[in-house]
Amino acid sequence: MRAIARAADVRGCSIEGDGEDDDPRAVEAIEIELRVAAEHYEKAITALEGLAAEDRARIDPAVAQVVERNLRLIDTAIADSRKALQGQPGSLVAQASLFDAYRQKVALLQDLIAMASEAKRTGVNGAGRDRRPS
Repeated sequence: MRAIARAADVRGCSIEGDGEDDDPRAVEAIEIELRVAAEHYEKAITALEGLAAEDRARIDPAVAQVVERNLRLIDTAIADSRKALQGQPGSLVAQASLFDAYRQKVALLQDLIAMASEAKRTGVNGAGRDRRPS
């Protein structure tokens, strides 16, 4: 509730009581802030996915399979958190879950890009074979 109160204070709204009678302006302000933050994460994720797609073939197939499975799990967590927030926009648990999943996806995509860059730099392809000319 403290995070909701802080967000409401920023917007000039007040939140009092047990959450049953929250100021509609505060709830709306929170929803807007969540939407803006989610849009930023989604833009970053889209850009990272584009970079990762370019070099995915450089990654060991077994590693790529694990990464893909983990990305699917994270996408499921994002979808579940979004669904929870639709029903309860003020839920701190759902908010934290959504942004934690976004952070995990960004970190995993960054790791994937780093692995691909290292493979490119060292000349080792996804199967672990040296691609440099002999």
